[in-house]
Parts: sequence; C-alpha cells; structure tokens
Amino acid sequence: MKPKFLLTYFLIFIFSHIVAYFFAGIISNALGVFAFYPPSPTALSYLRNPHDPIVWKLMFPAQILRASLYAIVFLPLFKWIKAQGQLKGGLIIGSILFFIGYVAASGGLIEHEVFFTEYPLRFALISLLEIATYSFVFGQLVIKLTNKYLYEA
Repeated sequence: MKPKFLLTYFLIFIFSHIVAYFFAGIISNALGVFAFYPPSPTALSYLRNPHDPIVWKLMFPAQILRASLYAIVFLPLFKWIKAQGQLKGGLIIGSILFFIGYVAASGGLIEHEVFFTEYPLRFALISLLEIATYSFVFGQLVIKLTNKYLYEA
C-alpha cells in the first residue's frame, strides 16, 4: 500500500472516531451520564472528574491512539468490508466494535455484571446507548469517507 493511502486511511479513522465519540458523548450527557461521574455522590469511585484538566490533556492523544488501533485492526479486512457497501460495511465495523470492544471485552458489559457490586441500571442503559450510537456513527462515517477519499483498498 502506498504511504498516501495509509495516511488518508488513518486520518479517516481518527476523524471518524473523534466525531462519533463526541456525538455519542453529547447524547449520553443529555441522558444524564455525568450523574455517575465525580464529583457526584453516585460516581464510581475509580473515575476521574471529567472537569479535571488531566482528563482534557489526555483526551485527544488517547482518542488518536484508539482510532489508530482501530485502523490497524481493520486494515487486513478493509477491502472486503468496503466492498459490502455503505450500510452493510458500516454495520460490520460498528458491530465488531460494539460486540468485541464493549459487550465481550475484558472490563465490558458482561464483566460489569460479574464483578461490579453496584451497577446502576440507568448507567448501564445510558452506556449501552452511547456505545451503540458511537459504533453505528463511526462505522458509517468510515465507509462514507473512505468511499469519497480512498480509491484503492
């Protein structure tokens, strides 16, 4: 693969991830997810306060790293995924992220039920909606932008 292709591919993943991440975050914020973050009395004890400057200092580098890892993982399958078309290709990407990255992941939804002594249903539902929204938007954006800006895959 050519360097220009790889650079564009990675930039598409990074852009798509950041847009989807903040879009889903806005929705979960509107649903009240921050009632479960510090300084709230119902916060999970190990979470940082989202208003802490260290959170915002680490936010973009962490999201660029996350998106780059997604790009690496999907690269061997990408030609096939892209060939599935906009809706189906985006759903494949989103479904893989949702089920492997959230439901079945170490520290994911299944393990929350096993290891958390308290797991507020409202927090679980908001998180589930947030991750599902993120996964769908991310997958669709990646396919849309790669169809527009990448001519080989």
